[in-house]
Amino acid sequence: MAGSGTPRARALGSRLREARKQSKLTVRELAARLGIAHGTISRWETGTRLPRAEDVASYLTAVGVRDPSLREQIIDMAREDGPHWLFVGVPEQQRQLAALLDFERQATSITEVNPFLIPGLLQESSYVRGIMTGGGVRPSEVETRIALRLGRRDCITRRDQPANLTALIGEAAVRSLVGGPQGMHNQLTHLLDMAERPNIVVRVIPIESNWHPAMEGCFMLLEFDRHPAIIHLENRTSGMFLHEPNVVSAYRAALAMLDRFALSTEETFKLIAERLTTLERML
Repeated sequence: MAGSGTPRARALGSRLREARKQSKLTVRELAARLGIAHGTISRWETGTRLPRAEDVASYLTAVGVRDPSLREQIIDMAREDGPHWLFVGVPEQQRQLAALLDFERQATSITEVNPFLIPGLLQESSYVRGIMTGGGVRPSEVETRIALRLGRRDCITRRDQPANLTALIGEAAVRSLVGGPQGMHNQLTHLLDMAERPNIVVRVIPIESNWHPAMEGCFMLLEFDRHPAIIHLENRTSGMFLHEPNVVSAYRAALAMLDRFALSTEETFKLIAERLTTLERML
């Protein structure tokens, strides 16, 4: 069935479920209002079936979602579902971020590869501020974006079943000066602190390496208990969720190759500690 279990269908299901819970309706109560089987509601909400746009409109009316902008945003997610979910432009990027946050919360395991930046889940506030100000984000939006970025950490720091995170970071990211010497010192100190957690593994890929898949850019693998794995790709103006088994397998093979290039955790800690010493001399 088209849309069954795709990232878009799963993200839409989460938005529908959230709207229903806010209305205090049970699945059976909502099904009675809509005159359909409660199993259909459950399949929509779990993403195993993609509802039609008109079904989503009826669902939102039944649970009391009246805001025109919010309704259109959610209804649009039911249109044109395909093998890949591509985001281009601000409205789609906002939907992407909401979906990514939800997938991170649901994931049991996350692996992120980033050759040039510290992965988002491990970023510290002064480092995020350096990225935002350097990237031209309006001053009035910076603090809000920092809070949102730091809020993503909950999936790996929560007390109850935090996701396992493996971060494969390019050495260039460790040697950069995002946020200045002090900002970078804060970030690397935070990185070492996070790497002490039993569910977090941090490994650096040496800059003096032969070709490896991280040279092609950053990517994230999200794995779940009851759903297929998802690959997330992102650049400055667009992003994409991929879920087809052959595509996911190709990225798993890339991770297996990177495992051979990355430093051990002990070597990684030593490299970061040496970089911190250099930064301290700059302060």
